Amino acid sequence: MSLTRKYFKNTFLQKFMFCGLLLAGCITAVAQTDAGLQSLQQQFISAQQLPQEKTFVHTDKDFFLAGDILWFKVYVTDAFTNRPSALSTVAYVEVTDNDKKPVLQAKIKIDSGSGNGSFQLPTSVKSGNYTVRAYTSWMRNFSTDLYFASTITIVNTFRPLSIQAADTAAQYDMQFFPEGGNLVQNLPCKVAFRVIDRYGRGVNFDGKIIDQNGQQAAVFKPLKYGIGNFTFIPANGAKYTAVATINGRTISQALPEAYSDGYTLHVEGAGNKLQINIAGTGNAATVYLLVNTGNNIKTAQALQLQNGKTVYTIDKSALGDGITHFTVFNSQQKPVCERLYFKRPAQQLTIAIQPASQEYTQRSKVSVGIQTNGDGNIPVQADMSVSVYRIDSLQGLPRQNIMTWLLLNAGLKGTIENPAYYLDNTDAVASEALDNLVLTHGWSRYTWNDIMQNKAAPAYLPEYEGHIVTARVTDKKTGKPAADVTGYLTVPGKSFRLGIAKSDSSGMIRFNMKDFIGGDEIIVQTNQTADSTYRIDVINPFSDKGLTTAPSFTVSKDVQGLLLEHSIHTQAQNAYVGEKARQFYIAAADTIPFFGPARETYLLDDYTRFNTMEEVLREYVLEIEPRRQHGGFVLKVMDEPHSLFFDEDPLVMVDGVPFFNMDTVLALNPLKIRKLDIISQKYYYGPLVLSGIVSYTTYKGDLDGIALDPASLVQEYDGLQLQREFYSPKYDNPAINSSRIPDFRDVLYWSPNITTDAKTGKTQAAFYTSDVPGNYAIVVNGITADGKPGGNTYMITVK
Repeated sequence: MSLTRKYFKNTFLQKFMFCGLLLAGCITAVAQTDAGLQSLQQQFISAQQLPQEKTFVHTDKDFFLAGDILWFKVYVTDAFTNRPSALSTVAYVEVTDNDKKPVLQAKIKIDSGSGNGSFQLPTSVKSGNYTVRAYTSWMRNFSTDLYFASTITIVNTFRPLSIQAADTAAQYDMQFFPEGGNLVQNLPCKVAFRVIDRYGRGVNFDGKIIDQNGQQAAVFKPLKYGIGNFTFIPANGAKYTAVATINGRTISQALPEAYSDGYTLHVEGAGNKLQINIAGTGNAATVYLLVNTGNNIKTAQALQLQNGKTVYTIDKSALGDGITHFTVFNSQQKPVCERLYFKRPAQQLTIAIQPASQEYTQRSKVSVGIQTNGDGNIPVQADMSVSVYRIDSLQGLPRQNIMTWLLLNAGLKGTIENPAYYLDNTDAVASEALDNLVLTHGWSRYTWNDIMQNKAAPAYLPEYEGHIVTARVTDKKTGKPAADVTGYLTVPGKSFRLGIAKSDSSGMIRFNMKDFIGGDEIIVQTNQTADSTYRIDVINPFSDKGLTTAPSFTVSKDVQGLLLEHSIHTQAQNAYVGEKARQFYIAAADTIPFFGPARETYLLDDYTRFNTMEEVLREYVLEIEPRRQHGGFVLKVMDEPHSLFFDEDPLVMVDGVPFFNMDTVLALNPLKIRKLDIISQKYYYGPLVLSGIVSYTTYKGDLDGIALDPASLVQEYDGLQLQREFYSPKYDNPAINSSRIPDFRDVLYWSPNITTDAKTGKTQAAFYTSDVPGNYAIVVNGITADGKPGGNTYMITVK
């Protein structure tokens, strides 16, 4: 077992076993004497011991042209508390097309629950809607429902654009979702529905339910965004069809089949109470009700059916904020009904945006005050990201913010049209629309079947110390996984990175590559002198699960002129300030190797230059002794405290790449070697105990043509993304202000790292307007240390 996995098993899992004890403590208040109920509770505790994460991505805007830069910030939170996650230090961000293929990918460094990056959109990209998604390695162990996913539009003005097609009846989608999961004959059931067009937008219509004889059983009409509900009682043996009239066109869809036996679940609000109505057919007398918000059980009840019905009432105050699951189990502890309920948070992070003015001229300074308050309107510190961009018919206001995503979208399925409506409004219509939303997007049909199964150990480790490069070791002859094989991964260079790990029983090997930043070449190998029968392959760290397609994309004729304007702006910016927009933050390189300062360092230029490396070692390197053994050379390092040479071989490297054949090392041209570092003592690294370290460094740090073992795997591999600097000119003196260089920025400002003061909750942002007049949105997203998210938008005008 590798040290990484062993540490995970002995430390990480033990840490979160404590969470299980806390959950058990929560249940004591609702514990029942019924053995079946206790069994369900214990299964829930067992399934919830491991933490989970959610991600949110704030992009600078939603509409782009090929050649633009897409800026983004990633927030990683605990899935249950929304607190910034301390588990993962790497997030994976992708832009995927409608063929479910990645167009752009990046690994983003996460610090204290957030990180940021950017994508230069290639000029070869096709016009269309794309999906931005984000997740962590740890999230791959669970449902992809918690992956962040959002739609952006990219238009390539260098390619012909399709003209918007005429609508047809076939372009509407109608779906039905029985409350609780299924329709049951002779039992009343609320049925939620959703009707959308090909762009995923809800439509208005009139509908009716008819049986196989053409008799009308119910009528239905959407309340908001094409979503609504109706109630009816399915008759024995009847089959039902929904018929809807949309803009004079008629479409039809068969309703889900009604079962002869089963259960129904209906939840309705009455003031501060929720009434849970459960009905069933047959002779069943006992059902179990389990109510949980996140990983906390709010109540667990064993209920007796009287005449096939039972009612249970719970205070809304007993539920947690956000999404709560109501699950009904039969007497055999099998889930038979489930539905979601959303409780609006009483208090959240409020963000006040206070610019000095609402109107500005071109190339003028904009100062914006930002105030963050928490519960009781008390100032609170928040980690935030801010974008300022132009609003027009191509680029609208943001479709969602961090609050709507973490509290609503992340717990539901599919794309939600205008999620802010459900949280910003609290009237009766909005409350009913919110319940309709969770009945459709939250329809799960017994996900507890998966929750209750005993799950294997997580396949993906949390990257809490940096990026983990995963590879697979197989036997070259049999192709089967090889266990307990030591692998070596090097990012060569003057400041090289080296990872050493052992494969597990499935042949998987994981290299913890802390601070591996930027794209580079990696070299992966085994000790070919001892493990020549093995092959090692690096595995793609990005997930191929949960890929979705974005809504259909077309361009109408009335925006052709605006597209031309955007295209001119983008091309002008790339021509005049393109280099400034492509600057990266270059972090100070850590020139100290993993073993720290060497006990002895030899700069070969300070000594007589000999013709062979053997002469160099014998003449003035006292800590290393070349010996001939079995027809070849071996190197022995002196154990400095005891003035004796180790019996075991040392780790010998050139520019961080391990070499195992000492004949190759002694054949090195000394004129290519700048220095030699020696560790003359035992050194513990990864799974190995090294009998000294010998590290050669060439002048360029690139091996300088030194041949590798043919069995070594050499490939390009991207580490954590380098951070690009956002370019924003300052017109703070007359000479610059009168410059004839055009400034056609549509995005005036982007800052992913703004933090308000802990005492006052205040901070300031400042930027300059461009030469492009119009309405601009100041968009702020943020989250507090205790998991309260918030977002706000403010409009200014540039004349």
